Amino acid sequence: MLDKLRTGWDKKDIATLVVVSGSGLVIWVGIALGYGVREAWDSPAFFMLGLPLMLLVTGIAGLLRPGKFSLWGMAIVLPQPLAMSIMAPLSDAPLIGGGIFFFLVFVVICTISSFAGFIVRKLSNWAVRKLSSK
Repeated sequence: MLDKLRTGWDKKDIATLVVVSGSGLVIWVGIALGYGVREAWDSPAFFMLGLPLMLLVTGIAGLLRPGKFSLWGMAIVLPQPLAMSIMAPLSDAPLIGGGIFFFLVFVVICTISSFAGFIVRKLSNWAVRKLSSK
């Protein structure tokens, strides 16, 4: 218990972080390797499958662990540029600014999804309290 008070993270938060980050890595690497591209967003599958999966994962994370909703968007996206730099090191160095911009856009979009999960959790808690007080 003292560890939780010191860090603010419990085992469920850490497990959620690992699952969310791992999901982002699997989505990026899976699409890149599965479709034979150096960067996952070079495939239409990233936008039709990968990004919706990222939104689903962060929405669920925001629902299950609402106290850290603001971190789940970053957690799912952060492993992706790391994987990209390993899979295609400096191959498109002049385009790195655009890549950073798009990764930041993905962080914002996924954080909004996580916030939506947070809102659903708060509204459901509110509804349960209202119904149980009657």
